[in-house]
Amino acid sequence: MPTRVIDLGDSSTATEPKLCITGGRHGRYMALSYSWGEGVRHKIQLEKKTIEPFQTAIPEQNMTCSHREALGIARNLGYRYVWIDAVGIIQDDKADWAKESTRIADVYGNAELTLVAGRSDDSRLGFIEQVSTIPGIRCRLRYSRPGTEIPDDSHCFVSLRRSQATGPVDQRAWCFQESVLARRMIVYGEQQLSFRCRHRSDWEDGNYILYRWSAGGRYDISADALKDPHLTKEAILKRWYALSMHYSTKDIFDATDNFAALAGVAVRFQEALGSRYLAGLWEADMIRGLLWKSRRVLGGPFTQNAMKKPLAVKKARYGRRHKGLMTEDSKIGVPIGAAQLIRMV
Repeated sequence: MPTRVIDLGDSSTATEPKLCITGGRHGRYMALSYSWGEGVRHKIQLEKKTIEPFQTAIPEQNMTCSHREALGIARNLGYRYVWIDAVGIIQDDKADWAKESTRIADVYGNAELTLVAGRSDDSRLGFIEQVSTIPGIRCRLRYSRPGTEIPDDSHCFVSLRRSQATGPVDQRAWCFQESVLARRMIVYGEQQLSFRCRHRSDWEDGNYILYRWSAGGRYDISADALKDPHLTKEAILKRWYALSMHYSTKDIFDATDNFAALAGVAVRFQEALGSRYLAGLWEADMIRGLLWKSRRVLGGPFTQNAMKKPLAVKKARYGRRHKGLMTEDSKIGVPIGAAQLIRMV
């Protein structure tokens, strides 16, 4: 389990949530992946002064809406323990944030379920309520197929296609890492819910996708998968470069979090490659890592905007899911790798 989790207590008794220091304990828990929102500072968050009182009780009624909704879902699904970054990481302690951010791979990799608040870009507003408009009511039609066992009075339903998009959270660098590391997810998407694991994704409207290692999309980077003896280092590196290209298109609030927001993924790859990780580059593949190309050449998202030097983020807190990258005139993706970092400086 993570260093700290929210303990909801026994489901048979109504108790206030409290902070649990796990001490390396094993157990089932749910994690939340969400966007804080621009400039959001949670009323209830873990700080040095709140560590002790939170172990007695966390005032749930004062928590941010997305946090309250996540705890409600956890109770309904039978989870006693929940990990939420704002309450699991000490927000006014740089050392704790640095230490816990390197454990993100285990936090989401060990979680039995990750709840993704995909449709909300502001945690104060919550995510259960539908934000975007869902296509109109479906139409019920009679049909039959001669020469088959389908009864003549069978019906099918026809409606406009519903979007499979996750929503604003899908554009956040930190949340991208979490989606890569998670074992299985329930995603509150723009127009429908979906369930996703390392083998497939299923949407409410009946659509589904099956995944294979070479198919892209979901990246299976579990410790066991990357240690497969039949998997070559070249194949692992190829996956790293594909993943980092997608990562470079995501938004991040504080440009100095560029490497931290992918640190958990890097840990998994380091275990598999046995190579030193140097500012986005692998020592075992340094030359190729220094050779980068424009996203337009690689078929990535097209943009006419040049990379701009990020503005300093004054008095930035350690909450990481704010909206957008602070730049001089635009919001753009953050590249990784030494050569790409030079373009930012």
